[in-house]
Amino acid sequence: MEQRWRIAALSLSLMSSAALGDEYGGPYRPYPSVPPPQVSVFSWTGLYVGGHFGFVYSDSQFDYGAAPSASCLAITGTADDCQTRGNVNSNSLAGGLQAGFNHQIGHFVWGLEGDVTWRGHDAGKATFLPAFGVVQEFSESNGWLITLRPRLGFSYYRGFIYATGGVAWSSVSHTISFHDPANVFTPLTVQESATRTGWTLGTGVEYVLTTHLTFKGEYLFVDLGSVTVPTPAVGGWWATATHFSEEEHILRAALNYKF
Repeated sequence: MEQRWRIAALSLSLMSSAALGDEYGGPYRPYPSVPPPQVSVFSWTGLYVGGHFGFVYSDSQFDYGAAPSASCLAITGTADDCQTRGNVNSNSLAGGLQAGFNHQIGHFVWGLEGDVTWRGHDAGKATFLPAFGVVQEFSESNGWLITLRPRLGFSYYRGFIYATGGVAWSSVSHTISFHDPANVFTPLTVQESATRTGWTLGTGVEYVLTTHLTFKGEYLFVDLGSVTVPTPAVGGWWATATHFSEEEHILRAALNYKF
């Protein structure tokens, strides 16, 4: 009798295993294997905001000349007092904010970015001592800088390499000062300050840190065009005109938050 019960229990066990095997489409597996987790691929598509910090080198070339030069030559007898060429350079730290959006198609990424940068107040100055004895000083200083630029490039793994270029606006000031060491004439100072419009061109690399944070390094060349600053014929000074042209080189790092 006991042997018959054992045979019946074994038959029921085999029938149960066969039924479970049919349910799972094969031999019975009490613990089916779990598929490996899917690794998400980062997408650059979306809006972002962030901040940046870096270094600005400004190079302002100037060309000064008396107007008319014949009157100046008749008084001084030398061209050194009547025309001058040179550069006014300044270096400063800079920082600001940026915002933009990207759209990714395959490995190709395009977008638009706008930023505002505040530069340090390290004004550049050039001083000349012509033969006639008049001290000539030319200086420039920069305030804020705004750029609006499309970005085009390719993504690879967690990086985005791009080229960029667009429009630039900046607050720029120029100062011209004439001083007579003998104090025969009253010192003359003329300052010009305006918002200048130019263009910018650059390149950069951006890298994914986390799901929402990216870090980038960027270089921009900025050309703010040219302006002519006149000084009047007053107090014994002859009239002059100084032509300034402004260029800037910007190297900065930025941290962005992607929504």
